[in-house]
Amino acid sequence: MQIGRTGKFIPEGHLRGDVWREIAKGRILEIKNNGETAKGEIYTGGPKGRLVEALKILTINDYLEIDQYGAAPKVLSGLVEYSLSHMAVASGYNVRRMPEDIAKHLGKYYNYDFEFERYGVVKKVEVKSLWGTNTAFARLIHSKGKEYPTSSCKYATQDIFAVSLFLRTGNIKDFAFARSIPNFEKPYGLPPASGYPEHVHQNPPCEIGDGVWFGTIDEVLNLD
Repeated sequence: MQIGRTGKFIPEGHLRGDVWREIAKGRILEIKNNGETAKGEIYTGGPKGRLVEALKILTINDYLEIDQYGAAPKVLSGLVEYSLSHMAVASGYNVRRMPEDIAKHLGKYYNYDFEFERYGVVKKVEVKSLWGTNTAFARLIHSKGKEYPTSSCKYATQDIFAVSLFLRTGNIKDFAFARSIPNFEKPYGLPPASGYPEHVHQNPPCEIGDGVWFGTIDEVLNLD
């Protein structure tokens, strides 16, 4: 353990096979007894009410899960993409995973993750996650660059966003899907980034059934 190390509090039942889920976050502030015990703080993102609710649930038997080497995001990302592609194939789509990088002499970087094809129609799909600070929101970010003056995804880059709900539900198969179109063009569209109408807002609310986010790809493809 090291001072400043952060982690996630998860239910003790997860070690018995219960669903993984994040109750709250923790940070080590002080280490005592030659590393045997530690003093720290419990926190959550978003409004104070989230912390109040987390403290009602958290018990002394729960665990602080610490990913020392940063492997968890990479492993989770791979499992999420595998689950999504498996679900799409089961629904009758031909699935193509786009290269994570591409040599300059072969063309431009794709900037999206998958192509789903069915009945001769190809749709570009970008896989994203919930915002770790507040899982009520999606995290639709992109690295800044020449074509990206802000760290938000462009609407035109992909047709569909597939957001993993794992951080909220603990189920690797849970996704929310939305069309990559601005809400000033369609009522089911996503809000734009402030000052950048060609880019989607980084952290839009993400709730299946709100008229923007849907539980299956077919539902978003059937929109006007």
